Amino acid sequence: MSRIVTGSVRSVVPVRPSFAETDRRLQDVENGYSRRCKGRLLALLALGVLFLGLVPAARAELLVYSAVDFVRRCPCGEEADRAEVNNGVLIPVDTNLHFFTSVSFPVNGQNVCKFSLLYHDINANDSLTARLVRKSFTLGGDPFSTPVIMATVSSAGGVPNTVRRVTTTAINSPTIAKERSFYYVEIEAPTINLNVLGVQIDVRQTCP
Repeated sequence: MSRIVTGSVRSVVPVRPSFAETDRRLQDVENGYSRRCKGRLLALLALGVLFLGLVPAARAELLVYSAVDFVRRCPCGEEADRAEVNNGVLIPVDTNLHFFTSVSFPVNGQNVCKFSLLYHDINANDSLTARLVRKSFTLGGDPFSTPVIMATVSSAGGVPNTVRRVTTTAINSPTIAKERSFYYVEIEAPTINLNVLGVQIDVRQTCP
């Protein structure tokens, strides 16, 4: 015995979205992609900032040289260096004294921007003078060629019994060229009561 099933057959046709719906969906996709790109860009920027924070930037370098390291240089027989050190202060005890110390710059190609002398001047008539000097050389050239005076400062007038500082930004040929030059500081003390604490040299990639 067989059973016959009757009924209607429906055909299922997929409903296509309207043009507006399609455009909206595409816009959502684009917005999502844009948000993802923005998020990745912000993450990269944050990573870059972190990296820059970890890498030391080229910045100012303050070189300091204590007066206790300065030595007298002269044709002065068997005399002593004619200076004393009292609590870190160089005290000349004779006339027409010249003291020197070498300068070693850490980075070639940077620029000297400031040169300062820290001093104690209680002499009403005379002044201390400090010079930053470059001794350039050329292989096969004259070893006694005249050095370049890069900067000069002198103690101010008056006799205050205090530490004072004199600074100059007038630097001659400021770019450091270590491969063909030596550098040093010379201090000239014409008489007594002109005491030295030291010098400071401000070095930067670019002077302000």
